[in-house]
Amino acid sequence: MNNGDSTRTLLLLDVLLVLGHSLSVVWHLTIFDKLYPGPRAGEIELIASMATVVPAVALFLLWMGFRRVSGSLLLLFFLTTLTIGVDEHFVANGKGNILHIAAGPWVPAFRMSVALLLAFEILGCWASVLILSKPELPNASAWI
Repeated sequence: MNNGDSTRTLLLLDVLLVLGHSLSVVWHLTIFDKLYPGPRAGEIELIASMATVVPAVALFLLWMGFRRVSGSLLLLFFLTTLTIGVDEHFVANGKGNILHIAAGPWVPAFRMSVALLLAFEILGCWASVLILSKPELPNASAWI
């Protein structure tokens, strides 16, 4: 596999991770809203937007050839979401802790969404390190 093929593979991997993570966030927040309905004044929409826009900007920067900025932004994003998720769903004693959540019809789906997010965030950190470890990435014209 030459450098162009590995670069395209890396971009495809990152696009799939970001897309999968964004869809998982929307699913997770929808289930959370089913478990704990109530007014949140746009909180869910804000979180879903940030979970989509930040990595999309990082992918655009990667596509433009800004490897260090893109890799750093993706790593910061995935480390932040991983830290918040682990704290919220495993450490803190709040209503989002999957170990102490009350039984209900949405609980299995909620636990699956937490596991899926955890997997995407760990893989996102790994892919970000791959981006940062590449000696150089070509600009957008070489991706096509």
